[in-house]
Amino acid sequence: MTNKQSEIERARGRILTNQGREKLQPAIDNWASENGISKVTPNQIYKKFKDQKEYIGSDTIRKILTGSTGVDEKSIRILFDVFELTLESADHQLEDDSKPIIDDPPSDDSQTRWVGRETLITEILQKLQGNCRILSIVGITGIGKTSLAKQLAKQPQLSQKLPKKEISFSQESPTFQVVAERILGAELANSPELQQNTDHLVNAMVDRLKSQPILLILDMIEVILEPDGKSGHRFKDSLFATFLDRVVLADTMPSRIVLTSQDRPPIMAQGRYPDDRFFEKPLRGLEEEEAIALFRQWDVTVEGEKTQEYLKRIFAVYEGHPLALSAIAGEVRESPYEGSIESYWGDYGYEIEQAEQLKAKTDGDPSQDKPDIDRFSPKLKDLVLIRIENTINRLQMADRIAHELLCSGAIYRRPEELGAWLTLMSEFDREKKALAFQTLRRRFFLEEEKTPNHQLLYRLHPLMRRVALEHLDKLDIEVQE
Repeated sequence: MTNKQSEIERARGRILTNQGREKLQPAIDNWASENGISKVTPNQIYKKFKDQKEYIGSDTIRKILTGSTGVDEKSIRILFDVFELTLESADHQLEDDSKPIIDDPPSDDSQTRWVGRETLITEILQKLQGNCRILSIVGITGIGKTSLAKQLAKQPQLSQKLPKKEISFSQESPTFQVVAERILGAELANSPELQQNTDHLVNAMVDRLKSQPILLILDMIEVILEPDGKSGHRFKDSLFATFLDRVVLADTMPSRIVLTSQDRPPIMAQGRYPDDRFFEKPLRGLEEEEAIALFRQWDVTVEGEKTQEYLKRIFAVYEGHPLALSAIAGEVRESPYEGSIESYWGDYGYEIEQAEQLKAKTDGDPSQDKPDIDRFSPKLKDLVLIRIENTINRLQMADRIAHELLCSGAIYRRPEELGAWLTLMSEFDREKKALAFQTLRRRFFLEEEKTPNHQLLYRLHPLMRRVALEHLDKLDIEVQE
């Protein structure tokens, strides 16, 4: 088998065979029994990786257990290793060779976090049914970008006309060739003629999108971006930019492309296209009514005066962040709370009360606002705070000054104007700080608020601020050393 063929097979993904499932499931059942776990979830298994050198996320664990979507062989091996099992070739197979073994249940990353937002869907559908060729959904981690893209693909206005092709760069090889193979098919995309001339390859892809319309979803494209040194981002492989340019500039284009990203894609900043051919949608948290619908969807009791009061306080503190709310809802619906918000509040209500006090606080050192993250409810910590921690870690590696500005700005309890942000970090000149500030804006670390007199103020989402204060402590320690 050639290297190219091997890459194609890996891109297709693998699922467990019956033999593999019969080895893995008893090991999981035994582990659950020994630890008093009555109902095993992917998140519970994920916690088992805390002392392992290699680990996989809860969504990948879910895919392996359900067989709903193929994953790479390494992920399956890591899961087998944690249960002290030896993975054999007969334990897994290419996903195309068999239908999923069991139906895919609601997951933390899709259906369980998608509720409401009918107005938003209507707005975006109108764009995509018009001249919009590229839709970019942007926002902080866990806000529901992937869920929105999947929900759009289900709408009859699109699904009946445009077959969906989806690529998640968090799960598949982050290369342009993966996109080419998905559009053209592996055989044509890897033909000598197109491999030897990338310009012909891109043109062939655009022509195929014109002749055979599809809805192409490119999820988590921040993986294929890198800082451009000017507070923005560029594609690591310039072929992505060339391809998207030609999609927008083509004389006709019946296909549609949806991008999701934590960072603003560079094509949106070039300003060379007709305004109606692309649309960028920043995503924020759920409205109160939508959040209540989420809790009902999870069989959480939302009736009763005291329950309603607690729910409103939870929604306000987490500002409708879908991942935070679904983490809480998922915990409330299971033992020992059995859907009771009041019982959950008895254990973790202090989190909300503490956050409310911090928001209202006007005195004291704001850098000491941070609560002890280890005391927060396990599910919220695992699903939300770790993801935000990873996002901030990536910022630190990509742009040290922007990372330091983020951490320094976490001392602000309330929204502040640009001038206040630029007074921070006296060791850097104003130009460098302004560039770092723009980096934070473009990467959606900052949220904007407009005053009645139209002045713009900037702040961190409470979840982002909580983790940034942890990083600020580390920076202070480094300075002291």
